[in-house]
Parts: sequence; C-alpha cells; structure tokens
Amino acid sequence: MPRKRAQSPSVAAAAHAARRSALTDQLASFALRNGLGASVRRLAAHHRTSDRMLLYYFGTKEKLLVAVLERISERLDAILQRFSSPSATSPGRFLAEALRLLANPQTAPFMRLWSEVIARGARGEHPYRNVAARIISDWLRWIEARIRLPGDKSRREQAASILAAVEGATLLEMTSPGSTKGVAAFLSAALDGSARGLRAAAVRAAPVRGRGGKVQPGEPIVR
Repeated sequence: MPRKRAQSPSVAAAAHAARRSALTDQLASFALRNGLGASVRRLAAHHRTSDRMLLYYFGTKEKLLVAVLERISERLDAILQRFSSPSATSPGRFLAEALRLLANPQTAPFMRLWSEVIARGARGEHPYRNVAARIISDWLRWIEARIRLPGDKSRREQAASILAAVEGATLLEMTSPGSTKGVAAFLSAALDGSARGLRAAAVRAAPVRGRGGKVQPGEPIVR
C-alpha cells in the first residue's frame, strides 16, 4: 500500500491559517450573541472541539480574545462603511446618527460588545485594557474624520463628546432598554448649539484688518 505523502510546510501552514480563520469567525459570532464571559472550555465545547485544540491554534486565551475582537472590529468597519455619509456632517447630526445605530439590530450587538470591552478595560482586566485603549483611539480618529467643524481647535473634544454620549447611552440601554428614548434629539441640538457657540466666539476673537493689513483697534470685532 503506498505511503501517504506528508504535506509540505507551506501547505500545512496554509491549512493551519485557514482553520484558525474559520474558528475566529465562529468565535466572533458567538461573542456577539453571548458576550465575552465564556471560558475557553465552554467555547471549545460549543464549537465541538477541545480547549487544547483552541489553544493550539491561538496559543493563549489572551491571543484568542485579541484575534476575536480584531475580527469583530473588521466586521463592524465593513458595516459602518455602508452607514457612513460620504461627506462630513455636523457633530450633532453625527451623534444622532450614531445613537440610531443602538436600535439597529445589525449594529446593536457590536455596540454592546464594545461597551463590555471598555468596561472590562476600565477595571484593568487583561487584555481588555490595551484593547479598549486602542478601540477608543481608533473611534476618536474615525469620528474626527467625519465631523465638520469650522476652526478645528475643538475637533478632538467634539469627537470625545460624541463617543462619551454613545457609550453612556449604550450602557443605559443595556441596563434599562428604552431609557434613552428621545435623548438623541436633545443631545444633537445641544452639541450643535455648542459648536455654533465656539464658532461665534472664534469670530468675536478674530482681529479685524484694516488697510495695509493692520489691526484697527477702534473698529468693532464683529461687523
């Protein structure tokens, strides 16, 4: 009987990567449905494998968690690309759109899961602390790139305000569904009102140039 030929290292590595990717997808779907509290043993049992086999593909539980969260982030990025406006919008309108995602069955599981990651990170749990810090940084950059604000001095502060409002609303909805009804319109108006106030302050503070480009101290700041 002919001896079965062994796989080449490259073929074996490709098969290992494919199986690891498939497991990551399955674990990501499980986490979106059930949260992040499951043990490796429970995860293995649910996916009809052993905890040793999971660790064979991921190395440690921490590496498994990071891989799963990265896959969830990739899925959410793809979804948000479909929801995102191609042009920048006001901070208030952006916040209203972001809060509507809490009620969308396609995005709500992601919002709840990221709130869980951030809460665990705030308690200092490993590896959630580092993952949460990276998530917050990525979210702030993503929001900053999509809000329109004259005089960009407060762009980071506006982005942080939006993120804080979304995370707070997510936690409230997780604890008491329906408790944030109506807050989107109120917060949106408040945020755009503060942006208009900042813009007016910037106009008032700007010096008026007279002939020859010199500031005219006797002229009113706003005409």
